[in-house]
Amino acid sequence: MAEGLLVYLPAAAEAALLRGVHDNSAPGSRIAVEDLTTNRSLHPARDDRGVRS
Repeated sequence: MAEGLLVYLPAAAEAALLRGVHDNSAPGSRIAVEDLTTNRSLHPARDDRGVRS
């Protein structure tokens, strides 16, 4: 469970953690996250890569 953890991680560690979750998840699995950063310049590594609707 990563709840409350991502906000404390640097962008590279955040990406590595989520990549690891992806790599170890069953096909078709989903993850839900909340992005509380309204200004993308505050956290430039957060973009819409991998976001699907």
